[in-house]
Formats: sequence, structure tokens, C-alpha cells
Amino acid sequence: MYQVFYDGEEPPELPNLPKRKSPDDIAWGSTGKDARYLGKLRRLLAKTEEGNRKLILCMAQKMGGRKRSVR
Repeated sequence: MYQVFYDGEEPPELPNLPKRKSPDDIAWGSTGKDARYLGKLRRLLAKTEEGNRKLILCMAQKMGGRKRSVR
């Protein structure tokens, strides 16, 4: 394609572009402060009784506007 638009003897040098981030790198809670917060939340939820976890999930879903039933 460059041959159509490039006027020169040698092919142009390729730019040094930054590497694209994978979905895992972009995900919330994968690094830094968010990762520490998510880890703490997971530890605390693991210690919570099942009935209370269901209540927290139900409240979070209502706050997020999602309609799902709690099993």
C-alpha cells in the first residue's frame, strides 16, 4: 500500500508504536490501588455468611439497575 502513496527509493521506516494492551491489562482491579481494593473485598466477602452475601448482591444489582434473581 505504501508504494501507492510513498515517493522514494527505500521503503519508509516503521514507527515505534507502543504495544497494545490485552483485555487482562485493561480490566478493573488488575493493578495498583484497584487490585488492592478488590483483593480486600474478596477476602471480606469470603468471610461473610451466604445469606448476607445474597443480600449484598441483591442490593448491588438494584443499585446497578440490573434485574436478576438471587438463587
